Amino acid sequence: MIRFRDGFFWKNENRDYAWVGTLKLFHLSSGFTAIDHYGTSDEYQTLEDTPQTKREYGTNATIVNVGGGGLSSPRDLFLVESTFVSELKSSGWGKTAIQAGRAMSKSASASFSDLYERDEWIGVELVSDLGDVGEANGSTQVYLYSQKGEQIGYWSAFNYNKLRHFDHKYNKFVFGGNRLCFNYGSCQEGLDSRYYVDDFIIHGDRIAPTYFELKSRKGSNDLKPNPPENINIK
Repeated sequence: MIRFRDGFFWKNENRDYAWVGTLKLFHLSSGFTAIDHYGTSDEYQTLEDTPQTKREYGTNATIVNVGGGGLSSPRDLFLVESTFVSELKSSGWGKTAIQAGRAMSKSASASFSDLYERDEWIGVELVSDLGDVGEANGSTQVYLYSQKGEQIGYWSAFNYNKLRHFDHKYNKFVFGGNRLCFNYGSCQEGLDSRYYVDDFIIHGDRIAPTYFELKSRKGSNDLKPNPPENINIK
């Protein structure tokens, strides 16, 4: 669940949103043997020598940004998905975008503008399947929910090759990143860049319907959560 503070997205005198620019929400990567080390020792030697490949994204990643505003979407806020796959370059294995900046906009039934205007929490469920090496059987699905558990958006892409070389599964998730506003410069004065994240869940199957069903039950607020196991958080 995510909630953006009032004033997070700047508006002009017409109450239209300014162009969001680059606002990284999270990314999902595969093949990391440490939080900042991609691949096995042998694989690491075959990579291009860039920090984005070796330390941040690896060669397979899905990045989800926030988009909207500006002349094209003045009253619309939405998520933007990009998928990167392995590509052999002159200096070694790196990544290339096969799907860059696919907007999960109002036309794709995945806008969250109304929830933001009501200062509500936004439920985001990402269902990502890498598929098999060399096969066009990967997929990405995104479900959006209101804080009451009502599905307010859905976006999907099926049957594309997300694994071209390295056969690694997802094992790294990063919240946050760059926020670059108008013309990729500094954000407007007074813009509030704080947002909140609660109930972050990793699961092998869809979890949102079960989560909201459990959340609707009334119970004790005094129970302490169990610490996660087999997970490295930094």
